[in-house]
Amino acid sequence: MIDGLKYVLPHIEKVSPTKVKFSVLIPTLNEEKYIGHLLDSLKAQSFTDFEVIIVDAHSDDKTVSLIKNYQTSLNLHVVNSSQRNISYQRNLAAKKAAADHLIFFDADVVVDKNFLGNIDRALIDHHFSIASSWLNPLSDRLADRVIFGLFNHVYLETAKYFTPGGTGAFLYVHKDVLCRVGGFDLTTNFGEDFDLIKRVHRLGYKYHLFRRPSIKFSVRRLDKEGRLFYLYKMIRSGIYYHTHGTIHDPKVFIKNEFGKF
Repeated sequence: MIDGLKYVLPHIEKVSPTKVKFSVLIPTLNEEKYIGHLLDSLKAQSFTDFEVIIVDAHSDDKTVSLIKNYQTSLNLHVVNSSQRNISYQRNLAAKKAAADHLIFFDADVVVDKNFLGNIDRALIDHHFSIASSWLNPLSDRLADRVIFGLFNHVYLETAKYFTPGGTGAFLYVHKDVLCRVGGFDLTTNFGEDFDLIKRVHRLGYKYHLFRRPSIKFSVRRLDKEGRLFYLYKMIRSGIYYHTHGTIHDPKVFIKNEFGKF
C-alpha cells in the first residue's frame, strides 16, 4: 500500500522493522537552532510507543550532528534526501515509516509532554483519518497572539465546515489514506499541507481539528518577513485557495523558502 506514494523511489525499506503506534516524521534543512527544542519535547513524552524519522536535505549547518546526539534517547533515524523539497521529504519519511499512524511536524515546533498520548486517545474517541490543530506562537508579543488568534484559530474553525485546512506544523494522517491520495504534491507552490487535507477530505475521510493539544511554533518567519507582510500573505493565499484552488504557479504567490530562516 505504501508504494502508492508519488515522487519517491518505488520501494524503500522501512528504517525500523519493529512496529510502533506512531511514526513522527520531520523534514529538515538548516534547522540547528530549532530542532533540538522539538526533540527535547519528544524525549519528554508520557506516551513512548513511537519512532522519529528525520529526513534531512543535506543541511549546510550542524543540524545532522545535533540530531545524532538524540539517537541514544529516542528511537530516532536520520535519512538523507536527494531533493530539497519539503513535500518530497515528507513522502520519503512516510515510505520509511514502520507505523500506520503518521505524525508530521515542522522542525521549529514544541509539543507538551502529553501530546502523543492525547492523539492516541482521540483516535479511539473520534475515529478520524486526518487531523491538524490550532497553532500558538512561541512569543510574548500581543501582536503574535492576535495574528494567530484571528487567522489560525478563527479561520480553521470556520473553514472546517466546508473546506478544512491545517498546517505542516502538525498533521496527522493514516498511512493508507496518504497512499490513496498519492502523498504530498511536489508541484504546489504554497500550501502543500492544505492541499493534502483537501484531497483527503474530498474522498470522504473524516477530518479532525484539535484545539488542545495545540502546537507551539517559532515566530522566526514573522521576524524575518514582518508581521504585516506575513498576515497579508496568509490572507491572500487563503482567498486564492478558496476561490481558485491549490497554488501551483510561482507567479501567483511568493513561495515559502524552505531552509532559509
